[in-house]
Amino acid sequence: MGAKLNKAEREALQALHVRLKSDYPKAFGGAAEQPFHRVAPLKRGIHKDIVAAYPDVSMMTVRKFINWYVYTPEYLRLTVLGAARVDLSGEAAGEVTGAEVEHAQTVLAKLAQRPGTPLRKADKSP
Repeated sequence: MGAKLNKAEREALQALHVRLKSDYPKAFGGAAEQPFHRVAPLKRGIHKDIVAAYPDVSMMTVRKFINWYVYTPEYLRLTVLGAARVDLSGEAAGEVTGAEVEHAQTVLAKLAQRPGTPLRKADKSP
């Protein structure tokens, strides 16, 4: 959901994803996992933690990455009532609320209605 990314932006998001999977496998899945593996809903405000962990990555890149990551069907399907959210180290950091479940279901319904965009288990990379 959102604007199309240019090639440089896609490459920056992919590079960040590789780093996060390598450095924080309990939150983002390890390098050996499927390319689009999602572990659990992420902590609210995790973008601030990512910026702190990677000062060489711009806030804009982190925000675009998070936007891509949390709006994939695979991630949205993890958004169930009471599910534990995780911080970068994979530790529990809050729970999914009813309003967040409703939002996820609304977004999934909208994605399902997009022409030519069938929902799949393996979602597109940024």
